[in-house]
Amino acid sequence: MFHSNLIVRSRLKSVLVKMLYSVPVGIVLSYLVVHARWIVGGVLLLAGLAKISHLSKFIETIKLFRLIPFRLAREAAYTIVVVDCVLGVCLLLGVKVTLAAALASALFSSFTFVVFINLKRNNIFDCNCFGPYFQEKITMKTAIRNLTLLLLCLIILKFYDGYLTVETLTPNSPVVAGQSLIPFLLFTVVISVIVTIVITLKMLSRNARIIKENF
Repeated sequence: MFHSNLIVRSRLKSVLVKMLYSVPVGIVLSYLVVHARWIVGGVLLLAGLAKISHLSKFIETIKLFRLIPFRLAREAAYTIVVVDCVLGVCLLLGVKVTLAAALASALFSSFTFVVFINLKRNNIFDCNCFGPYFQEKITMKTAIRNLTLLLLCLIILKFYDGYLTVETLTPNSPVVAGQSLIPFLLFTVVISVIVTIVITLKMLSRNARIIKENF
């Protein structure tokens, strides 16, 4: 029984490896774009919804940036919230992806510029990027996060081919035409496992550092 289990595992591993190596580079890029869309879209939608729940606080945050007249802070807050939600939905579902990614690139570029200006001024405060659910002061980490999301937007703009989007759900679309979703799902699982391992190692490292500092 043990020997047969080893044979099954060996064969399964061989099949998975062959599947991974058999996927063309172009298809892998399609998969990356899908995940990039989901990440950026999810971040934008969550940020927009989180700001809505505490809109008055977000308006005060905009005033703290000291880049626009205070009388325009409310209109700016409403605009940002609406844009966040609309772009998030478009990227998640795959509607007007190229336009949404271009606008999201401009949005993250603006956010990065604003953060750098206030860091240079030493004007440090809670960014309220995700409302009250993820409080953090603006730092270089905030700028790096925005630049990472900007990079994902540029990847979408460069390699977007319509894979797994609402706007390509036609009889001739890749999914409907019969292209197997198994490689995509496998790719998704691999990416999820890698991300989980990285996050786990980071948490363990941080906990070890905290324990070391306390003792």
